[in-house]
Amino acid sequence: LYYYAFGFLFGMTFITAIACIEMSIVSTYMILCIEDYSWWWRSFYAGGSVALYFALYGLSYLIFDSGLEGSLSKFVFICYLAIMSTIVYVSMGALSFAVSYVFVRKIYAAIKAD
Repeated sequence: LYYYAFGFLFGMTFITAIACIEMSIVSTYMILCIEDYSWWWRSFYAGGSVALYFALYGLSYLIFDSGLEGSLSKFVFICYLAIMSTIVYVSMGALSFAVSYVFVRKIYAAIKAD
């Protein structure tokens, strides 16, 4: 029963990555449609915004369900949550930027300049 957690974690990471990719492509396309060509950091922020949900969920768990006693254990939990949120932010942001970069290269390569 314990080993099912790793498969579930992998599945949820895969679904989250797919959602970030789709969100990044759509937001980059909408930014380019209004002729704002500074999409680089916005695509990174769009993918990294998942980390905000991750951090808020972790804080709500700490407040309502954790059962942790003492300020040191809560401090350690918050430190680990900050580290994991930063990792999620950088990884999903980098993934969404890379996909947006490939998307922009593909759509501009398809333009015929005669």
